Amino acid sequence: MDKAVSISVRDVTKAAQATVKKVLADHKKTFPKKPDFRVGFFPPHYWFGFVMEPTPEVLQAPLSELTSVAVEIKRFTADKVGDAAGGRPGVMLNDGLITVGFAPPIDVNLIEG
Repeated sequence: MDKAVSISVRDVTKAAQATVKKVLADHKKTFPKKPDFRVGFFPPHYWFGFVMEPTPEVLQAPLSELTSVAVEIKRFTADKVGDAAGGRPGVMLNDGLITVGFAPPIDVNLIEG
């Protein structure tokens, strides 16, 4: 029987914060100015990454570029918190905000602390 895996929301959020800064710097065309964003864990959708109001550059960016940013955020975060590796990267538009990041693996329990 497989053992349940748990990851700390705090650990993944800390890793995602460092990752988002790096990824935004690597994608200057889409993010020419540092956007006003928040990094972390966003319940109730259970996403890690960053959320921001869309800028004109982001609105004009191809979805493939934003998806690439989400893939990098997941990959670099998983390099620091291995149990996040099975997460699903994506981009979500909800209530006028864009969330770029990843959902944790389904079989992982999230521990807030």
